[in-house]
Amino acid sequence: MSRTPSQRGRYAKNRGSSFELDISHQLFDELGIHFRRNLEQVRTAGLGDLLPDTNDFPFSLELKRRQKGVGIPSGAWQQAVTASDINRGIYPAVIYRYDHRKPRCVVGFGAIVESETGGRNTNHHDKADISFPRFCKLVREIMAWRADNERGDQQNNEPNQTEPTDPEGRLEATPGAVDLSSARGKLRGTS
Repeated sequence: MSRTPSQRGRYAKNRGSSFELDISHQLFDELGIHFRRNLEQVRTAGLGDLLPDTNDFPFSLELKRRQKGVGIPSGAWQQAVTASDINRGIYPAVIYRYDHRKPRCVVGFGAIVESETGGRNTNHHDKADISFPRFCKLVREIMAWRADNERGDQQNNEPNQTEPTDPEGRLEATPGAVDLSSARGKLRGTS
């Protein structure tokens, strides 16, 4: 017995919403961040599927659940790019899953660059298809870099404390410290 068009639509909507809830629970387990479904996305185009409870989350998420296929579902990346705001550091990401398979994630190279170097990058044209656990690691790395950068900015705004120096104006050596200038000189002399 085949389904009517309205039954197929209702079935697809229920599958999509259950996938969104499942991914929000998995993200909470991995990252400790609560997510809620974005019900406004039905009425307004260009919004992500899940909303984090923190502004520190660096991705706009587009979720796709399909019965069968290979690779990222058609049109999903463009939806994610539309929903993201690269200028504010919100990268596009697509989390998708086909039946009987584990979820996969597609992210732009800009997010990967930031997770490795801490520097923001606007490259969202090139993308990588990664596992869900790798995506969660990527999120943690980006959030850690941004937290470190914020702490560094706060410390730069505070008055500098003078470091201890010897009478000749050089920095005093602390126990276990290595004088890199003399080490570089030794290395250059041997080459």
